[in-house]
Amino acid sequence: DGGFIREESALKRQLKKYLITGAEHYLSTDARTDGYLAFYGADRAKIRRYPLASVFAAEVADAPADAGEKAALRKTLGLPDGPLVLFAGQLIRRKGVDILVEAAKQLPDLRFCIVGNGDASVYRAPDNVLFAGQKNKAELAQYYRAADLFALPTREDIWGLVVGEAVAKGLPVVTTDRCNAGVELLDQNFIVPAENTPALTAKLAELLADPAALETAGEAALSIARRCTIEAMVKAHLEFLADL
Repeated sequence: DGGFIREESALKRQLKKYLITGAEHYLSTDARTDGYLAFYGADRAKIRRYPLASVFAAEVADAPADAGEKAALRKTLGLPDGPLVLFAGQLIRRKGVDILVEAAKQLPDLRFCIVGNGDASVYRAPDNVLFAGQKNKAELAQYYRAADLFALPTREDIWGLVVGEAVAKGLPVVTTDRCNAGVELLDQNFIVPAENTPALTAKLAELLADPAALETAGEAALSIARRCTIEAMVKAHLEFLADL
């Protein structure tokens, strides 16, 4: 599903070019992946797009969660009241968990829930950050519906399936310019520079101060999700194969 062009040895670059150059066709998820393939020798005229997805159409919510549903879920899940930012993913440096924790320190009136496996103790998080541990798919769906905003301050995600999973539950997403799913799918107002804690902090504060805008963003999230389902991904591949 793509890659990032980066500094590398001449041998590695030549190996990639050997593997990529000369194919009759290429499948790509987004514009940045088009550029990656072309950098290593692909003919852009032979690149065809498909929607990368991990959510079935039946898993896409009908509407964003209302206040009543969120309140009930938070009570069940033991989540705090007030504006709530959710993160889900591995607790590793690449995902930017440390950046989110630093933003939380600057936003004491907001609440943060971090879902995922890893050592939470290394982050020295303030009291407004809750580490919920790893959750299965059904449990995580409840967290998506209980939150007000999803944050993925990643330093690098070649795609970022969690973006599609969050929008499928009607949850607006803020991520970085190093997340290809975010850059490809989201309104650019929801994209911040990677490794920029002040920018993330300001964006979270801005969005959570405007409930009406968040509601509109939730509807937009569902519109994105309806286009990016496993069924749509399969359909694109079948059409490609039929054309061959």
